[in-house]
Amino acid sequence: MDARQILCPVDFSDASAHAIAQAAALARWYGARITALHVDTAGRPASTHSRMQKSQHARWTRPSNSACRIAWPCSAWPQQPRASRSCPVLTVPPPAHAASTLPFKQLLCAVDFSDPSLEAVRFAGSLARQAGARLVLMHVLEWPWHEPPAPRLVDLPPAQAAALAEYRRYVEATATARLESVASSDVPPGTPTVAHVGHGKPYEQLLEAARKEGADLIVLGVHGRNALDLSVFGSTTNQLVRGATCPVLTVRR
Repeated sequence: MDARQILCPVDFSDASAHAIAQAAALARWYGARITALHVDTAGRPASTHSRMQKSQHARWTRPSNSACRIAWPCSAWPQQPRASRSCPVLTVPPPAHAASTLPFKQLLCAVDFSDPSLEAVRFAGSLARQAGARLVLMHVLEWPWHEPPAPRLVDLPPAQAAALAEYRRYVEATATARLESVASSDVPPGTPTVAHVGHGKPYEQLLEAARKEGADLIVLGVHGRNALDLSVFGSTTNQLVRGATCPVLTVRR
């Protein structure tokens, strides 16, 4: 990971103040330039500019290489560099729920073996290597019988129970082997890496793993044209971003 330009939207809420503090810390870590952007829907540039100035002094310590910018809805994003609309996006939870530190030391990367998720693995591996962090790669098996509950093997005829148990073992072994292959091929050598296969709803299992591992950051690949739009994330990513207690970094391939 080589962050040189960081764009941070600001709406003057406590949540955005926490986000810009995280952005400032990242900017210092990478020696990057940070731009705080506020979209003014009321059309009061003078008052908005004053709030931007007050906010930057009261709520965060500006890196030396920083800027503040005010924009209006019709022109806020199109005028930003193309990279700002397709680069990785860091979503920061509200300060009351945040449980991460900088630099990141525990990373969790979701893997479903799609191209975007493999790009996320490479990104997470690079970040873990730079920060000296531990990386957990996790794939979640979602069985078709999550709702209602899965059948108990003891309640099935013996032949069906044996076949189902063997199928479960085969699927888990295959997923584990694929995950270990990804770890060996897409993560920089020498990076402490653990491969883990979970069972259940992907976002529930990933949130639980993040809690147990004490994750400072969750990394995942996303499909779609605009990584800023939660509507294109899909339900798993949407739920994960909304429920995480640490920052979530979404990577678009």
